[in-house]
Amino acid sequence: MEAMDVEDSDHKKIADNNSSLPIPWLEKYRPIEFTDIIGNKEVINRFEIFSNAGNIPNFILSGPPGVGKTTTILCLARNLLGGNYKDAVLELNASNERGIDVVRNKIKMFAQTKVTLGLGKHKIIILDEADSMTEGAQQALRRTMEVYSKSTRFALACNTSEKIIEPIQSRSMDVEDSDHKKIADNNSSLPIPWYLVFNLMLEKYRPIEFTDIIGNKEVINRFEIFSNAGNIPNFILSGPPGVGKTTTILCLARNLLGGNYKDAVLELNASNERGIDVVRNKIKMFAQTKVTLGLGKHKIIILDEADSMTEGAQQALRRTMEVYSKSTRFALACNTSEKIIEPIQSRCAVIRFTKLNDNQIGHKLKDICRKEKLEFNDEGIDALVFTAQGDMRQAINNLQSTSDGFGLISSDNVFKVCDEPHPLFIKDMLKNCLDNNLDEALKIMSKLYKMGYSPEDIISNVFRVTKNYSLPEYLKLEFIKEIGITHMRIAQGVNSLLQLSALVARLCKKTLK
Repeated sequence: MEAMDVEDSDHKKIADNNSSLPIPWLEKYRPIEFTDIIGNKEVINRFEIFSNAGNIPNFILSGPPGVGKTTTILCLARNLLGGNYKDAVLELNASNERGIDVVRNKIKMFAQTKVTLGLGKHKIIILDEADSMTEGAQQALRRTMEVYSKSTRFALACNTSEKIIEPIQSRSMDVEDSDHKKIADNNSSLPIPWYLVFNLMLEKYRPIEFTDIIGNKEVINRFEIFSNAGNIPNFILSGPPGVGKTTTILCLARNLLGGNYKDAVLELNASNERGIDVVRNKIKMFAQTKVTLGLGKHKIIILDEADSMTEGAQQALRRTMEVYSKSTRFALACNTSEKIIEPIQSRCAVIRFTKLNDNQIGHKLKDICRKEKLEFNDEGIDALVFTAQGDMRQAINNLQSTSDGFGLISSDNVFKVCDEPHPLFIKDMLKNCLDNNLDEALKIMSKLYKMGYSPEDIISNVFRVTKNYSLPEYLKLEFIKEIGITHMRIAQGVNSLLQLSALVARLCKKTLK
């Protein structure tokens, strides 16, 4: 077969493998330094701070195509790694390589590769278009991020962070360019939120003893009774994220097993390892392992996010629980116990955790601020409590992220970090609805939408603000009903500005009755 002969405008031949090829302008003019990047100056400044510090977290960079997400992380990598850049950076396009195999093979293999870097430096794995990865691949990626956290950092670039799984997002923070710089002829707003993952403060202040655990006192008292008795059943611990389910069972394991804790406890995340093979291999192998324990003591297997296990895996787990009941106890932590099959539920004590209240979270955050000598005010703590929604893990992550990014823990800084619509905007919108000032209310809603906030975040915050807003009871019920209908439509994918504007119009109409 003859080679195709292609000639460019300068009559440079591309044929026979000996021809020269001009560099495409896209690559020729790709920024090399932070100072060359157009727009999103506040975000770029934050990356320069990371570059100067020499140590970075994992990132999710979200925003429209062509705004510099991948370019920014490449600039950061060059600055940090210097001559080791080529050996210490792996760049993949997740839309092409989005299955679980690419995580188990390419990514894991690169993470295991040894590269000699300076103190505090890490290899960097860049996943472009990460929102196109399958859920299974993302679950496997989360586990890989945890296992290789000492040597490797991950940067996920995506169009929308909503498609990144919650287990990663719940350990994350986001920052948006406050100036909302505009590029392109259509005047589209180009915010770039980014996320810090697996914060150290979360582990530093994880409770070690039952007395350190916040909230759910009745439940904790029951676990103390189990601990004193020295013998435990199998458990299902259900409840929302960040309320202390896994922490509680780890405290129990430490109390019961003492010096044998490391040898006698297996902790797995079932959302990553949820198939039947993990039951047949890892769990069964650990259950068969002999560990010398005191009379009446048992090895403990902890399965976090157990409600994500397949039915086949749960059936296999049920059989394993029966066979090794004399030597091993199982603790399954989940968001909802309804997804655990009935044969397992009947063999476990089901313990239900509730959300932490605002006072409990606020008190803990203030305690951490004082111990870390952070500058804060009451409005900043209230903002952290508002964004956490009863999730202590989220609250602590947001606290450290705000401290790292701005220093002062204030309301404005918290909402910049959490990338959520500020409640003051929403209160102003509700006031205009009550005054039947439709035009002003629509302007506020349109402003929030154009600032780049997702409709899901906008409608969620509208609901949370309305709940606590001073309204006549009958009108509050009508407002919440309309908000709920809009929330359902947005969840079904109808998430345009028109949908949000229609809500504002209906709220104004309710005030006329």
